[in-house]
This record gives sequence, C-alpha cells and structure tokens, in this order.
Amino acid sequence: MLQEAEAAAAAAVEAAAAKLEWEAAGRSLHDQLEEMLVVKEQQHKELALQREAEAAAIAVKAAEQQAAWLEQHAAKKAQVAQYKQQQQEQQVAEQLAAEQAAAEALAAAEAAIDAQKPAVAARQAMALDRMQQQIEQQKQQQAELEARQKRLAALAEAFAPHVDRDPQRLLQPTAASAAAVEAGAQEVQDHTGAAFRPVHGYNTAQVVADPRFRVVEALREAGLTGGAAKGYVQQVFTGMQPVTAARRGNLTTGQLEAMQACNREL
Repeated sequence: MLQEAEAAAAAAVEAAAAKLEWEAAGRSLHDQLEEMLVVKEQQHKELALQREAEAAAIAVKAAEQQAAWLEQHAAKKAQVAQYKQQQQEQQVAEQLAAEQAAAEALAAAEAAIDAQKPAVAARQAMALDRMQQQIEQQKQQQAELEARQKRLAALAEAFAPHVDRDPQRLLQPTAASAAAVEAGAQEVQDHTGAAFRPVHGYNTAQVVADPRFRVVEALREAGLTGGAAKGYVQQVFTGMQPVTAARRGNLTTGQLEAMQACNREL
C-alpha cells in the first residue's frame, strides 16, 4: 500500500510538475504571441505610414505635373494667340496694300481712259464713216446686181429658143446615135468591124502547154489552193519561171532577134 501511495504521490508530483511546465509554456507562448501582435501592429502602422507617404509623394508629383502642363498649355495658348494676332495684322496689312494697289490701278486706268478719250472718239468717228461707206457700197452693189439680173433676164428672153411641144421627139434617135448605127451597118457590110478583126492572144493548146497552168489545175483538183496552204501555193507559183521568158520592154521577138544579129555583126 505504501508503494502504491508513493507511486501515486510521485505520479501526482509529476502531473503537477507537467501542469506547471505546461502553464509556464502557455504563458511564454502567450507572451510571444502578444509580442508578435505588437510587432505586427507596428509593422501595419509603419506600412500605412509608408503608403501614406508614397500617396502624398504621388499626389505632389501629380500636382507638379499638372502645374507644369498648365504652364505649358498657357505658354502654347499665348503663342497661338500671338500667332493669330500676327496673322490678323499681316492680313490687314495685305488687305490694305491690295486696296491701295487697286485704288492706284483704278486711278491709272481712269487716267489712261481720260488720255485715250480723244483717240477713242476719233476712232469711233472713223468707224462710223467706214460703216456708212460700206452701207453705200452695199447699196451700190445691190443696185448693180439688180441691173445685171434685169439685163440677163432680157437677154435670156431675147435668145430663148421657141420650140413647139413635141413629146415624140424624146423617143426619136439623136444624130449621134443614128450616125453610130449607120457606121456599124457599114462595117458589117464591108467586113471591117471589130468582129472581123484578128484576135491576138493565146489559144487553148498554148495555155495548156504552160506548166504553170497544169500545176495550178493539179493543185486545185487536189484542194490545195485554199485554206492554210494557199499562201505557200502562191509563193511557189510566183517563183516558177515560164518556158519562154517574157520579152523585155516594148520590142517584139523579131525586133529583139534583129538587134541581137546586129550586135553579133558588130
């Protein structure tokens, strides 16, 4: 029993010691927590003060920027106002100069007009005289034309042919046509007309004897004278030479032979 009592006492002592130790640890933790809260609050205060300072600095900087912008804006407005005033003054000066120049030009024109008035009056009088002379000339020409028309009408009336109305005369042959018919009948009677004259040309045998004619006929029968081959056929045909060369100039074959004989004798 004693051992149990001692063990219980020892356990009670250990429990009390543990409780005291836990309470001491709790108080120490509480003190640390309070210190941390104090430090945290201090940090919050310092951060709030820092933020207020930064906000104040930003506000000051913004105010300075606003003041600088207002100053620049005022300077620009002053420059614009000065430029506008200069432009207005320049426009007024130019307008005055233009008005003065216009007045001087008007005065010069009036002076020139006054100086030219005698010459203008003289020219107008001369123009009026010329107009009157032209009117008189036109009247004289009109009178001469009317007189000429009257003379022509009188001559036409005097020399006009007086022929009775004869519609059958239009159907009768004229002297020229009658003479032509009579000459044709005389040629037929005398066998001297064109129908009785010798015909100079080539007969069928001579035409067929030409190789160019035979080549063209063969190409035509083969269907090669048209289409895409037409140009080539024309080129080949123009390059072919006749059997007998054409005579040069206006000399006949006999004349050419006589000339060649004379050249050989010389």
